[in-house]
Amino acid sequence: MSLMLLVMACTVTKPVAPAPTSASVQEYLARYPHAILRITDSTGHGQWIYDAHLRGDTLRGLRNTTMPRDSIAMPLRQASEIAAPHFSATRTFGLLGGLAAVVGVYALLLPRPVY
Repeated sequence: MSLMLLVMACTVTKPVAPAPTSASVQEYLARYPHAILRITDSTGHGQWIYDAHLRGDTLRGLRNTTMPRDSIAMPLRQASEIAAPHFSATRTFGLLGGLAAVVGVYALLLPRPVY
């Protein structure tokens, strides 16, 4: 669980294309096969699609990575944004700096040995 939080803390989602079209999504999936995508529909509801692939004008994939591996399909016309996770050095340095600060404060608050 803590490893998952660390990985999430070091990533940021960036749009695949300014306006999701069949061509732009297909181009992205050609560069990154089996991609993980965050789809936001026209109502603002977001969901992740794992192992994404495009069939016609419908984005298909898996709803989750654990069992049961339910399939999901969403027509591109319903998607207002399609984003993919990317590594963020800024977030990683922020996380490491925050952890170092917590360890430093803890070390300063430890009682000193009495001789």
